[in-house]
Parts: sequence; structure tokens; C-alpha cells
Amino acid sequence: MKKFIHTKWFTYGTYILLVLATTLIGLVIMQNNATLNKIITSFFEVAENRTFDYRQSLRVSHKSPAPNKDIVILAIDDSSLELLWDKYGEWPIPRKVYADVINYLEKYDPKAIIFDLLFIKSIRSDIASDNALIEAMNKYDNIYTAMNFDNQPFDLRQPIDLPKRMIMHVGGSDSDIDIESKYTFTNCRPILQKLIEGNVKIGISNVIRNNDGIIRKVAPLMAYKGNYYPYLAFKVGCNSAYKRNMKAVFIDKYRRMMVGSSTVPLTKDGEAILNWYGPS
Repeated sequence: MKKFIHTKWFTYGTYILLVLATTLIGLVIMQNNATLNKIITSFFEVAENRTFDYRQSLRVSHKSPAPNKDIVILAIDDSSLELLWDKYGEWPIPRKVYADVINYLEKYDPKAIIFDLLFIKSIRSDIASDNALIEAMNKYDNIYTAMNFDNQPFDLRQPIDLPKRMIMHVGGSDSDIDIESKYTFTNCRPILQKLIEGNVKIGISNVIRNNDGIIRKVAPLMAYKGNYYPYLAFKVGCNSAYKRNMKAVFIDKYRRMMVGSSTVPLTKDGEAILNWYGPS
């Protein structure tokens, strides 16, 4: 009887064995040399990232889990830019266009409309478009948009106070998760004030990339001025799970965050692993 070994699994298994062998050697070497310590640590990070990417590619190739067919991405790509330029003749496009998109989509009763965009600063040459966008986004109760935290010095920009409605309260029991060490920010880049004060739901869009530029983890919660604020996609997911604007989450001692009937495993830094890997 012939034995058949799938090439991918054989390669993956060999890679794991090499990583384990190198780990044992590295542990011995690292005891005596600080420079080699950094080299070996960097090697382990690269090795883990590569094996992670391979594991995710297997999930994608086997369609596990399958993408949700109810999620539609309206992307501004090359072909749409050509159409927009022909009609509007400029970039960025007037904000009234986004207002028109919202009003059009609302006719079809979408569960949520999420803008992964930062509507910062008023465009003084087109205040009417700003007002149209603000009116449309605050008119409905299913609109989400993004805002960013940063650590810009206070002499460049004074940090603002955010409304209580944006805060996510966190309960827990004996968890060793430390969100603040990595995800505390001292400043933020505010979006249009009438959006902050209005009805639109706001989530944070900060991400931290690995050294190779790929995003493999995201923080569902980030700290600012002593409060927690949810990541944009996490906020959408929470509200979808509870079918209301959720204000609190619970983290148990096993680093699991409870969201409705779902459980989100977290790392010690409070990050969630992205279980997807494919084209950008």
C-alpha cells in the first residue's frame, strides 16, 4: 500500500520541526549573548508569522469559515475613480457623494453602513457638502464611522474629551490581560464635531502592523483618558450580536471576551487574532 503525503502538510511539518529544533538551540545560546538574543528573537517572530500565514491560507483554501454573504464592500478602486473623476473632476470627492450613498442604501434597509474613513476637518470650500454628510449620518441609527487615536504632542493638538456614549465598559474576573501597556493613547484625531456630538456610531480604527507590514492581530479595545473605546469592526460586531448599541463587555480569567453568544479569545496584550489571510 502506497503512502501519500500531501506536499503542503509535509512542508509545514518539516518547518515546525526546524523551528522547534532551533528553539532548543536558541535557548542555550541566548543565555550567554545579548546580541544573539535579539537575532534569535527576531528569527522566532519571522518563523511564527510565516507559519501563521500558512495556517490562515489553509483555512481560506478550505473556505473555513466561509465569508458572510451578507457583507458587501463598496470600494473606491481604479474603475470607480475614473467614473468619479469624469463626473466630479477632483479627489477627494465631495462629501455630499457619501451622503447620497447613505440615502440610497437606506432604501434597502441595510443592517449597518460602515465608513472606514476619517471625516476630519471641515472642507471650507464646500461647507454644503459637509452639512449634507452630517445630516445623513446623524439621520439614521445604523451608520458607523472611524476615528483615530495617536500620541501627538499637546503643543501640536490638544486632546479632546469624548462623549460618554462612545465608551465601552469592561468587566472581568482575575484576567491577566494588560491592554493599557500597548494600547493606551494620549491624543486623538477628532472627526467633524457634529458627528462626535450626533447620532452616528464611532469606532476606533488604529492597528499595529507586524515588522513585515502585515496586520495579524487587532485590539478590540483601546485606552484613552482612562476609558476604553472599541475598535470599529468590533463595535459593529458587538451591536450585531446584541442587536442594540452595546455598552459593556466581560473578560474572564481565561482571556476570553464574551460578546453576546460568542466568545473572542484574546492575547495577553488584549489583542484578537485575525482568522483570515488573503489579498488586500
